[in-house]
Amino acid sequence: MDNTEGIESDYVFTAFEDFGKVPVPIKLSGKAVWEVVHGYARQVEGMEHISPHSFRYYVETEVTRKRGIRTAQITLGHKNISTTQLYDIAQLTVGVTDDLV
Repeated sequence: MDNTEGIESDYVFTAFEDFGKVPVPIKLSGKAVWEVVHGYARQVEGMEHISPHSFRYYVETEVTRKRGIRTAQITLGHKNISTTQLYDIAQLTVGVTDDLV
């Protein structure tokens, strides 16, 4: 069942009504996002630690690697680039994200 095709929304995590049958272009609360992500993560052995921030970190390390630190800074909304440098991919083990896509 793919009810999200064609939905217009500014949000990655979009709310649904009628017990998940009708997508609506409004943002989920932070608590709701955490519950969805953690709920799915608990179903995969060894992934119980995954949180919404894990996705943010993964995406931003990929943006940094492919588009540069400045683009990552803009994407994250950081005012200071030193904050964005926390996502420095040079500190990651090569191949650590290969099986995540």
